[in-house]
Amino acid sequence: MNLINTIKKTIIASLALSAIISCSNKVDVIGEWKEIPVVYAVFSPLPENGDNYFRIEKAFLDPDTDAFQIAQNPDSIYYGPNELEVVVYERTETNPYRVLDTLERIDANTLGFVRDSGIFASNPNYVYVMRGRPIGGSTRRSYKMVIKNNRTGKTFTQYCDAILMGNYRPSENSYEYFNITNPANPNNSSSRPINFCGRNPITNDFEFQDVNYTWNQPTNATIYDLTATFRYYEYQENNGVVDSSTWSEKSISWKVLRNYVPDNIGTNGDAETVKVSGENFYNFLKNNLSDVSNTNIRRCAHRIDLRIDCGGPELAELISTQNANSSLIGGLFPVDPYSNIEDGIGIFSYKFHLIKTGYKIGAESIEYLSESDDTQKLGFKALSCN
Repeated sequence: MNLINTIKKTIIASLALSAIISCSNKVDVIGEWKEIPVVYAVFSPLPENGDNYFRIEKAFLDPDTDAFQIAQNPDSIYYGPNELEVVVYERTETNPYRVLDTLERIDANTLGFVRDSGIFASNPNYVYVMRGRPIGGSTRRSYKMVIKNNRTGKTFTQYCDAILMGNYRPSENSYEYFNITNPANPNNSSSRPINFCGRNPITNDFEFQDVNYTWNQPTNATIYDLTATFRYYEYQENNGVVDSSTWSEKSISWKVLRNYVPDNIGTNGDAETVKVSGENFYNFLKNNLSDVSNTNIRRCAHRIDLRIDCGGPELAELISTQNANSSLIGGLFPVDPYSNIEDGIGIFSYKFHLIKTGYKIGAESIEYLSESDDTQKLGFKALSCN
């Protein structure tokens, strides 16, 4: 879900709640106008599309018009083309703040980043782009974002700290304080395959096995997503003969962990391990891959790639508050939304990700994928494509 939409929905819900709980029809719920920026600014030294994109919008309130109708008017949610000056600063432990970048407002729709349709206007889709890159590594860094409204003169300032990954280690494709350990081999060699299940040595029956996902926690990282991308090949087979012209590589991503917060937040590479049943892997494939049992389509397993995303404490606080509000039942009032935006609502925080590729899948795990009643319909061969 788009967090900026969730943040602004919270504003609308709060306005509605004010009207519901008022005991007198003489209460004026429309007070003096106040400028409230609504911000989603989570940035990384490794942005997905080359640049970091921030949403900076404004709250709105009209005593005579339905809030959901106002939300469909772009002028109600966006600042004007030259109304804001947005500057991001970076500093180290030994150097003062320096300008990292002055952000430019663009219509993200022109880049193919189309905003989901819904409560809020989706066209245009204005965002602010940061092309200056924050610097990762072993030096502690802090960031400041200053939003100045050129029309009103109002300035909003917000802060966050970088996630400290440590020095990059090219031979391991990892960092001093941030690394993923091969679930099948604590020595981190990718040569040992991951086993989601195996055969009982006595009965020869298949048995699911637990897989230990382990990573080092970089300093100031608080919340994690872990994604396993299953890569496989798909092709057509006619009378037992493979049609090589139809051979294609495909993949499907399984979110092993989402919004995971360790019990003990680590510092400088403290290890965190999560144990996950191999049965979850097969259930994911069974529920998300198509049934090809009555076709000439065949598949063979290739490998697993792992990606772990980590976010700073501000992101963890925001998601925790959202989860608390989403679980409320009738009669309970929502908790205050988390925000580290000065006189506004939203978030300014740092994130990072690490990708490790090429983990093989155990032979018995592939056999189960081919032979099990639950997954046989997926058309996998009993041998890998390696």
